[in-house]
Amino acid sequence: MLVTVILTHTRGAPIAVNQLEQQPAHEGRLNVYLATIDGLRRASRVAALQPIERVRDSRRLPELHDIELLAFGERAMMLSGFEEVDGRRFYQGWWVRW
Repeated sequence: MLVTVILTHTRGAPIAVNQLEQQPAHEGRLNVYLATIDGLRRASRVAALQPIERVRDSRRLPELHDIELLAFGERAMMLSGFEEVDGRRFYQGWWVRW
């Protein structure tokens, strides 16, 4: 599914709701799957955004692990979970619009 994702947190710290519209939007295909994650020793629901255009790895969104669906509407949904950045795990939310 082609979507636009806006991150709701920066390294685990929430971004103010009134600032979300100003955050960079990431476009691509949303893939959700179950995978075994190194270090967790168990299966995890994972959301990954596959960019439409080729982008450098540094601009790719980290995968969202242990995802939960928080809200679902006609034009958007809210996913939460954790991302791994520089070897550390941080809470993250994805505001997904289609």
